[in-house]
Amino acid sequence: MLPLSPAKGTLCHRGWHSSAKDRVQKRGLAVKVRIHIMLKSNVLDPQGKAVSTALHHLGYTTINDVRQGKYFEIDFCESNTAKARRVAEQMCRDFLANAVTEDFTIDVVGA
Repeated sequence: MLPLSPAKGTLCHRGWHSSAKDRVQKRGLAVKVRIHIMLKSNVLDPQGKAVSTALHHLGYTTINDVRQGKYFEIDFCESNTAKARRVAEQMCRDFLANAVTEDFTIDVVGA
């Protein structure tokens, strides 16, 4: 098991790097992934309803419906965009999204 020591540098999915940020910037190995997670359309959204009601009370009467979700930006120290997408999809299935109640979309921004 790797110790979590700032003196060791930065932990990447490939292991410890003394200057992972510098390496990523110099070699162009950065991939940013944007993940949007929303409740499925058939799932009630009580937080969205509360926001909608509050906005109506504040005078924003042209709002029809509000749905709330989650947004993540994840920087990978990886040059392969397809691999970054696959890892992001697996992270959503394993941890970030609830497959029963939520859908997710993934946008790969840079390589």
